[in-house]
Amino acid sequence: MEKVKFYLKKVETGKIAPIFLRFHINGKPFQYGSRKNIIPELWNNDTFRPITTKSIISKYESKYSNLRLELDNVKIHLDNLERSVLKHLKNMSLESSSISGPELRRLLNKEYNFYSGPEPKEKIKLDFEPFLDQFIQDITKGNRLIQNGKSKGKRYSQGTIKAYENLKHRLNQYKKTRGKKKLHYHHFDIDWYNDYISYANDKNYHLNSTGNTIKNLKSILNLSHDEGQHNERAYKVRAFKKLTSESTAVYLNEKEVDALRQLDLSSTRHLERIRDIFLIGCYTGLRYSDYSRIKPIHVKDKGTHKVIDMITHKTKERVIIPIRHQLELILSKYNYNTPRNHSQKVNQNIKIIAQKAKINSKIEVEKVIKGKTVIQQIPKFKMITTHTARRTCLSLMYLANIPTIDIMKISGHKTEKQLLTYIRVSKEETSDRLAMHPFFSGSKMKVI
Repeated sequence: MEKVKFYLKKVETGKIAPIFLRFHINGKPFQYGSRKNIIPELWNNDTFRPITTKSIISKYESKYSNLRLELDNVKIHLDNLERSVLKHLKNMSLESSSISGPELRRLLNKEYNFYSGPEPKEKIKLDFEPFLDQFIQDITKGNRLIQNGKSKGKRYSQGTIKAYENLKHRLNQYKKTRGKKKLHYHHFDIDWYNDYISYANDKNYHLNSTGNTIKNLKSILNLSHDEGQHNERAYKVRAFKKLTSESTAVYLNEKEVDALRQLDLSSTRHLERIRDIFLIGCYTGLRYSDYSRIKPIHVKDKGTHKVIDMITHKTKERVIIPIRHQLELILSKYNYNTPRNHSQKVNQNIKIIAQKAKINSKIEVEKVIKGKTVIQQIPKFKMITTHTARRTCLSLMYLANIPTIDIMKISGHKTEKQLLTYIRVSKEETSDRLAMHPFFSGSKMKVI
């Protein structure tokens, strides 16, 4: 058993803070309020007791009478409480009875005549599936917040909630196929992992999709382990890992963007609106969650030009994007309100529109079918999605020799490495771009 230590709760400078003890019993955290308080500045975090430095204590004596005596009393009380804890733990061990937090709390309350309502019950353990269900319910309602990282304390995004709902769906489909009634924590070992990969290959799931299922599964297993729901560790082996493959994400070149823009869709107004929504993404570089919600409030007139000034939905970063002429024509057409539509509808119909615009060059794509990698030739229009618009804008800015640091100000990326994952420039285009460089063109290069 680890050493009994005392800590302060809700430490705020200049305010009284309650003292509580904390340690682990059989791997489970145990906390108990001492019913004593202290000014944080008079607490020693090394000895876990009040400080004894006279020069510091004297600063507070004018405000608190008998301060030295009070600090001595606090120390004596904490010493006695620690001895009581160790005594009860020793007795429980000698009596071969189960050493538990609730029983220790009951004994301490009785000894010190403390009563704070009914004794807390042992935390009910949830098996894997009930834990996953409860987790999804909690993050959906906002009852469970993000616990670490720069988003600590914030609610989970809708995208993350959908990812865990998809995990549940994928595992339910797996159970039906394999004839399993329940999945328990102990099932998730390397044999299960290999079987799931085989199952996913049979279903022709994309490798990245399977990898995300594994990643989210491990997140749930780690979280439930940290919360004392299980002690399984078989899933922690290195081979139980997320699988990835480089996706063949496309972007449109300038001619293809112009072909979309010039396509006459006046007879099919719903397709015209969807085309315009997509082009707004091509001219701004925003994510669909942002370019689909542009309103007049986001458009600022700078005198010589107009900009889109908004806080992005995903990263909460402020971006300021110059409005080029083609974008101005589209936005003004809708009074600077992006037409409303569902992303699924845009994804379905932009392929039809791109086919009408004859964006049908063949793209060589690697696909994993039943675990084997095959190469297929797919018409480009079939690969266009709402996210293609963002890739298009960022790639075209890169080809236009706009410095990556400036592109990042528009894209909202924190690092150049993140940005470059969006740049989908062909080798031919890179070659054409390099041909203009003095190194290849034969022009004189400046010697630094």
